[in-house]
Amino acid sequence: MHWSEEIAREIIAREPDREIYTCAAGISPSGSVHIGNFRDVATSYFVSEALKRLGKKSRLIFSWDDFDRLRKIPSNVAKIAPDFEKYIGMPYSEIPDPFGTEGSYAEHFEKEFEASLKKLGIDAEIIYQNKEYKSGRYSKKIIFALKNRKELYDIIQSFKTQEASDEERENYYPVNVYCSACGKDTTVVTGISDDCESITYKCTECGKEETVNLNEYTRVKLAWKVDWPMRWQEEGVVFEPGGIDHAAASGSFVVATDVAKKIFDYPAPVFRGYGWLEIKGCGSMHSSTGNNITPENIMKVYEPEMVRWLFAKYVPADPFAFEFGDTIIRHYSEFDKQLVKYYNHELSEGEETTFDLCLMSDRSRPSAAFGVLAGVAPVVDFKPEAVKELLAKVGVDFDADGESRLERVKHWLNVYQPDKIYKLLDAPNYAYYATLDDEKKSMIRSLCDYIKNTDGFTQTDVQQFLYSVINDPNCTKKENVARQSECFKVLYNVMFGKDAGPRLYLFLTAIDKNSYISLLDFDEEKAAAYLTEAAAKQEAEEEQEPETKFEAKPFKERIEIEDFQKLDLRICEVIACEEIKKSRSCLKITLNDGIGQRTIVSSIKGLYKPEELVGKKLIVVANLKPAKFAGVESNGMLLAGEDGEGNCKVIFLDDIMQTGVQIG
Repeated sequence: MHWSEEIAREIIAREPDREIYTCAAGISPSGSVHIGNFRDVATSYFVSEALKRLGKKSRLIFSWDDFDRLRKIPSNVAKIAPDFEKYIGMPYSEIPDPFGTEGSYAEHFEKEFEASLKKLGIDAEIIYQNKEYKSGRYSKKIIFALKNRKELYDIIQSFKTQEASDEERENYYPVNVYCSACGKDTTVVTGISDDCESITYKCTECGKEETVNLNEYTRVKLAWKVDWPMRWQEEGVVFEPGGIDHAAASGSFVVATDVAKKIFDYPAPVFRGYGWLEIKGCGSMHSSTGNNITPENIMKVYEPEMVRWLFAKYVPADPFAFEFGDTIIRHYSEFDKQLVKYYNHELSEGEETTFDLCLMSDRSRPSAAFGVLAGVAPVVDFKPEAVKELLAKVGVDFDADGESRLERVKHWLNVYQPDKIYKLLDAPNYAYYATLDDEKKSMIRSLCDYIKNTDGFTQTDVQQFLYSVINDPNCTKKENVARQSECFKVLYNVMFGKDAGPRLYLFLTAIDKNSYISLLDFDEEKAAAYLTEAAAKQEAEEEQEPETKFEAKPFKERIEIEDFQKLDLRICEVIACEEIKKSRSCLKITLNDGIGQRTIVSSIKGLYKPEELVGKKLIVVANLKPAKFAGVESNGMLLAGEDGEGNCKVIFLDDIMQTGVQIG
């Protein structure tokens, strides 16, 4: 049984006679909504669909908490609107759009996420909480909560460790009031009428003080742990997921459950805490920091149905990661294989339900494999017709779905895996060939002769031929596997100038052999001449370059241990690196410091290529004051040293070292 059906049956068992079962989800538009928050919507969606499959009427609601206050400025907003801190404390729905495209801050991020929901086939009833509050819909509930404020205080306080005080209890008001003058929630309630229908507040920001009638003044919002259970009752919610932190012993859901039961006389909905999602190399995601990968980002490499499949596949509590490395090929391969089994009715009940929930169209014709496209498409510059022609040679169908997948392959390679874009060399790689032993040279000649003299060979033909040349009957299976790996490395170097490359048999079969045969056809006299010339050139250079002697610099003056302890040295991992075009010497390096992301500008452009740094672990002075270089703010400094010739060398660490560890 699929996990969504298990939850649906639990809901029905609790309330078998309910007419409509409402499943809820909600997100605050504090910034671009990350893919982790999509789990909130996806979990409710799948449970809602399971209820329908069991013959029940279900309603899926999605609430935008856009009447919440702006707490902090996401990094992507701060870059274009450095003065945006002036809006902290105002509701998202009343703040201007920093990007200038929508009517408000909230609307910008709401529309962005709603467009992704549409692509993902999620149809929900969307509720904008700023409109609900301002319409007066919750006014009576606010007054009711104020009448029960002392009971609410007791409930909330019972989950805290510090002692309660009579004065604090007397002055507790479970509301946030937005000032009518400055629009912020920097207010303090100073008085309340006997019927709790009027309150007096004073704004600590602008000094505004006034008494308002809560039946008319709709710029008042219930505190979160009261607002949540109030809405359960208002909407008739029977299921709502949330982050696993909400279900902790004193988490929001536990507190809200007590509030719902004792104040609003409503049973808390069935709840499932969901595990966190990660993108490898990016750490945890948060909308309010700008450190996130959105559903739109994900769908540029993962097909929408694959996104649905991954969320449907894992039980909500299980964490998983979207990885933009080779893992994506495994994800696509697993999806394609299970898809075939789905249409052949070869899956288990739970696996079949997963595909029932994730498929949005007929996928009975498998698309070209992601890994296959990644291997051959770069050679023809990702042109669909050329890719179609190449794949036809190896019996792979390439239809409209294939073109959609091809675009994702192109984006994945160009943005995340540029090193895997394999292009044939322009000329034979004599510099490499000359270093090979006779056995490997013989292997290359044998393959070259085979391809020259054979027409219409298949992948299997090439594979069998190569194995007959590479494998040694006197070696063990393990030894021959090692020989194969080494020989493939040789062939990749002579064709692409790299140790790795596309699927070799597929490539040699699909690509016109005239485009690569010259790269395998080496002239031994030219190779010998190359060695002679290279040796003479090296000898001449050694004669011209006097040996430099390294002299260590004198020690600096001694410091106290307190001076050293001021430094915050951290192990960080490089997750992205790019050249700063307007700078001759600087690279922009994005790091995972164990807590979040940071950007450092370093003048090592001529010493390292960006791709050489990605994935490396190094030491950073993390508490250095920010400074701007080439127009980019740098937050820290890499530890490096000079070699004997005065060249800067970054200090790299072993991969075993944990990101975020403090040194010293």
